[in-house]
Amino acid sequence: MKLGTLMVRELLHRKVNALAGILAMAAAAGACAGVVLLLRVFDAQTERLLASRRTASAKAWAIFQDEMRKDMLRLGFNLMILNREQNLSTPDEQTKTMPEEYGAKLAAAKLAEINHIVPFLQRKLWWPEKSRWITLVGTTGDAYIKAFGKQTPMVQAVAPGKAVPGYAIHKGLGLVPGQKIALGGWTFEVARGLEQRGFEEDEMIYIDLRTAQDMLKLPGKINGILAVNCVCVGPEALLTIRKRVEALLPGTRVIEHNSKLVTRAEVRGKAAKEADAELARQERLRTELRAGRVTAGTTLIPLVALAAAFVLGVLTWENVGRRRLEIGILRALGFTARRIQALFLAKAMAIGLVGAAAGYGAAVVAVKLWLATGEPWEMFVEPLLPALLLGGSLVLAAAASWIPAQLAAGVDPAMVLLQEGG
Repeated sequence: MKLGTLMVRELLHRKVNALAGILAMAAAAGACAGVVLLLRVFDAQTERLLASRRTASAKAWAIFQDEMRKDMLRLGFNLMILNREQNLSTPDEQTKTMPEEYGAKLAAAKLAEINHIVPFLQRKLWWPEKSRWITLVGTTGDAYIKAFGKQTPMVQAVAPGKAVPGYAIHKGLGLVPGQKIALGGWTFEVARGLEQRGFEEDEMIYIDLRTAQDMLKLPGKINGILAVNCVCVGPEALLTIRKRVEALLPGTRVIEHNSKLVTRAEVRGKAAKEADAELARQERLRTELRAGRVTAGTTLIPLVALAAAFVLGVLTWENVGRRRLEIGILRALGFTARRIQALFLAKAMAIGLVGAAAGYGAAVVAVKLWLATGEPWEMFVEPLLPALLLGGSLVLAAAASWIPAQLAAGVDPAMVLLQEGG
């Protein structure tokens, strides 16, 4: 008789014994599969929650950045970098200067918080040819533009020999582009006239920086640097730029033109910070909950597996004890000890396979239909987990029944038949 046929008959003959073993193995496989599937469901559901939180956080920051860009656009230059000893109420003739290379140094640093950089040399002086006071401004135009090609210069460069008068000057004097003007013994050609901007700027005349340095006898010097503070890196940009610039340019200080802008940045950034804090809290909570579930699962699975192995081992032992006469007859009929051992191992492994398949199926149904009805079936039906369960059940069943199978293989047929016959 073939070993497989004998094993099947053995299973059918000892139905209660086989069913008990199947239930024990199903419990172990179901517990393992249930832990894995519940973790998958937990990960999927919490990831969706975190994704919505990330979207809310990103949206809050996008709103903040958009509103702050609008403020920046309305404000124009909102930072001025000056000599540390410069006081804004100091008479113009006592204006402090700084090295011209500070502008290039700041531009080369490409600080994330700054969008535009414009070095300038400015001095209020008497215009003898027109008998009026003006503010002469020497500039190179934008020395740095963060998004070059996308952002337009805040201040256009002025070519040597050209002059750009403010609104009050060119309107008051009737100056037109191409007209020659004398200024302190220097001759300039009007490049264009500026639109009306306000009293102070309307009284300015812009020329190139090098010419202004020569006129004012301040070679290699500038009064300060105008800058636009970029908020695209978050609300802290307005609050940290001062320290970064003053560390980069020794002997300087940063003045924010509009303190209300800082206040608005803090208020508008609060919602974005709160969204980030909530996201961090949810991520921390998810990590803690998942760690707890993993710990519980890794504790439960070995206990259930050991219990199933114990039950299957006891059942195999009991079966061997009850079938000693049959084992003796089989040995007398020519069955080797190895075939007897293989019979009981095969029976235990078959019970393990059936139990693992039943446990996996029960776990899928329980988790999917009762706890995760909205999750896709693909999360539960895939080849890796059942393959691992089936393979593990074979190993567990073989280990649990090894000693009883060895005892069955060691049965002496003559002794058994003599005892039973007597």
